[in-house]
Amino acid sequence: MAPEIEIFNNHPQLQVEVDPATALVKSLLIDEALLAAYIHIIFVDDAFLQNLHQEFLSDDSPTDVITFELGSEDLTEGEIYISLDRAADHAREFQVETSAEIARLIIHGILHLNGYDDHTAEEQQQMRAKEEFYLKQYPAQIVLKN
Repeated sequence: MAPEIEIFNNHPQLQVEVDPATALVKSLLIDEALLAAYIHIIFVDDAFLQNLHQEFLSDDSPTDVITFELGSEDLTEGEIYISLDRAADHAREFQVETSAEIARLIIHGILHLNGYDDHTAEEQQQMRAKEEFYLKQYPAQIVLKN
């Protein structure tokens, strides 16, 4: 059974084109051998994600991505919330395309759903290496529209 992959554009001004984002998620699920019932990617603004960060993680600081694993050990069901505002800010800061930063955050969320974490320096290094690998494997797929 193919997973249900849905992209929700809930940002007030910016929109991510659905088909390329969906294709990236499908490719990552295959490459990571992640069995999923559904994956929802929800693009939001800073205020929305900061509220989620406070509500669920007791942290009032802005963040770029929050991943919720809602399934079981055998079948992944997940929601990945991504701030397009943070993605745009990080793209400027790191001098990369905004589309590449959005792709990195999608990849980051999928890796979290597959059990990767980033609490320690070693985990962060492993996560970053996987992100870079997939960014090279699937370049420039994400399309951002105003």
